[in-house]
Amino acid sequence: MAKQKSLFDKFIQLLTHTVDPIPNNLAKYDVVVLGEVLGGILTHNFTKFTHGHKDIMYISKSKSFEMSNIRPLYEQKRISKLDYFLLPVLTVHASVARPIDPTITKIDPSHSTIEFSNGKKIEYKTLVLEQGLTAAPEKIKGFLEALNDDVCPVISNLESTNPKKYFKGFTLFSNGDAFVYIPEFPFAGEIETYNFLMSLDYFKYGEQIGYVSPLHSLTIINANDRFASNSQFLNKFIEERVGMHSKVNVLYNTKLTKIDKDSNKLTYVGKDGSETTKDFTYAYVHTPSKENKLLVDSGLANKSGIQVPVNPITLQHVNYDNIYSYGETADLKLQQSLMGSICQSHVVRHNILQQIENKRPNAEYNNNVALNLFTGMNSLSTYKASSNSAEAISQGGLVEKWNYKQMLRSGVKTFKKIYISKKAGPPKFGYQKFPEGEQVGPVLEKSH
Repeated sequence: MAKQKSLFDKFIQLLTHTVDPIPNNLAKYDVVVLGEVLGGILTHNFTKFTHGHKDIMYISKSKSFEMSNIRPLYEQKRISKLDYFLLPVLTVHASVARPIDPTITKIDPSHSTIEFSNGKKIEYKTLVLEQGLTAAPEKIKGFLEALNDDVCPVISNLESTNPKKYFKGFTLFSNGDAFVYIPEFPFAGEIETYNFLMSLDYFKYGEQIGYVSPLHSLTIINANDRFASNSQFLNKFIEERVGMHSKVNVLYNTKLTKIDKDSNKLTYVGKDGSETTKDFTYAYVHTPSKENKLLVDSGLANKSGIQVPVNPITLQHVNYDNIYSYGETADLKLQQSLMGSICQSHVVRHNILQQIENKRPNAEYNNNVALNLFTGMNSLSTYKASSNSAEAISQGGLVEKWNYKQMLRSGVKTFKKIYISKKAGPPKFGYQKFPEGEQVGPVLEKSH
């Protein structure tokens, strides 16, 4: 039996804005979040708006979270690992329940239940799917061995188990032949983790000061017929920027199939099925994705098995109105980005808060996208689009003037605020506000 709180204890709790911890052995939860970093922020949002009066569980197997939108700066060694990675304790609300065993074996959306590998089963009123895309490094034979090797010059947006790889350097080469691989859409970090435009700016400067040999080339192996999956406008911008450099070759509809770490050779296959093997002095590999077995087996995935089909306005699953998804997990026909995902998370936050109070979910996502693409040593371009405005790209501006010290002082601090501040979200927007929905049933009370 729980110990009765004294008036003094209640006063201190009110004064310090703390809430009671939620047990991890309940039979039913109002909200269950299968998530990564933004899912952790949602737990703060739910706790804040319900004043700790609803039962929330957060499930994730990740030991740390990456701020993938600034990965090119991390690879460039302008920021350290401590600046780039976040611990779950920084993003998940301390009062939220965490399962002892986070391994899920089954989701039954028809009965709103989740089963864990230890045999425990819980019921949810609403469920959030935000666990990102499932990496499939095994699609490229020898890739993981090359990535984790001490000396093989292969780097990726997938973190290596070899800490020395972080110090191998960002620039693709000082001489010889370099390769960048863009796998089939969708894959994690599309556009935001592209670093080759920044590299090309380095090469141009390096040639001027004699650091980069005139004898070099860059080949972009692209498994798709474009650079941007859902924006011809953005794709054209990237193509034009790449076309400004004569020593860049782009191979479209071509898949990287093998990397040999001992001989520094890679093999790719063209659209016609022809196989080519090349020596490389450096290779950067964006990691392919594969179907999410849990979502497929639970009947929650789309036809590809990789993402979740959602209503593009409410972000509810097309077949289950108490399941929501956003970010790279959701199958939305637009360019995904950090800012877009945050806007989507506010729609999900509001609609779930409505739903657990038995009100009608009424927040609508307006296809708001704001995406940063690093285009030079100290510059980026920002792509913006929404239902109310045409696609546009602004060049320069905020980061054009950033240098090393300014990046450490203000840039990373700003991005951390997006993730872990009291009002997590785009700094100028804070929490998106939506109207209250109408009551559709009795209000659900706290169960414990």
